[in-house]
Amino acid sequence: MEGKMERYSEPFEDLDVYRDSPDVIARPPRIALGFLAAALIADQFMTAPFLYEPVQYLGGAGLFIAGIALASAAMRRFRTMGTAVETSRASTAIVAEGPYAGTRNPIYVAMLLIYTGIGVIANAPVVVALLPVLFAVLHFGVVLREEDYLECKFGEAYLSYKQAVPRWL
Repeated sequence: MEGKMERYSEPFEDLDVYRDSPDVIARPPRIALGFLAAALIADQFMTAPFLYEPVQYLGGAGLFIAGIALASAAMRRFRTMGTAVETSRASTAIVAEGPYAGTRNPIYVAMLLIYTGIGVIANAPVVVALLPVLFAVLHFGVVLREEDYLECKFGEAYLSYKQAVPRWL
C-alpha cells in the first residue's frame, strides 16, 4: 500500500497542489454517454427488429426507472455523509449504508441499468451489445482505480468494507 500512496501524494501537473482523487480515465457519466451515442449512431445501420413493443417499452422503462431510483438513493447517501459524488473530488468518508450495503458501486450499477433501459426503449440492439464493453471500461478504467485510491486513503476501514460488500452485486 505504501507504493500506491505515493501516487496520491505527488504534486499534480507540476503545481504545488496535491491530488486527492482517484485517477480515473474519464468521468463515468461521460463514458456512458459516449458509449450510448456511439451505439445509437451505429444502430442506425441495423435493420433487424429487436423486441416486441410491450417488452420494449415496459422492460426498458423498468430498467431506466430502477437505475434512476438506485442512482438517486446512492447520491443522496453520499451527500448525507458529506462526501463527494464526483470522481474528480476527494472522498471524505466511506459510505456503507443504504445502497452501499449491497454493492460497493450502486451508482455504476444504476448507470448500466439506465444505459440498458435506453437501449431497450430505443429498440437498439447495438446499445445492448456494447453493454459488456461499457462494463469492462467502467470496471478497469474507473472502479479498480477508485478502489486503489480508497484503499490508500482509508486503509483498514476500506479493506474491511471491501471484504464485507461485493464489488458489483
